[in-house]
Amino acid sequence: MLPYAGVDFDFSLEGKTAVITGGAAGIGYETAKFFHEKKVNVVLADLNPNLETIAGSIGAHTEYVIG
Repeated sequence: MLPYAGVDFDFSLEGKTAVITGGAAGIGYETAKFFHEKKVNVVLADLNPNLETIAGSIGAHTEYVIG
């Protein structure tokens, strides 16, 4: 058996798309902000009717789905 070589964390998510459920608040919202900073396209899904405003506060390349 080969020895464990470790994990290479030197990778980029830039240009990828993340779908985040519960993205209007809490952990989902903070995760969306983190991914946005890393240049990931973000799609928020939540039941919150204010999701359009919340997505807009995160920034460009952030879309949303209410339902």
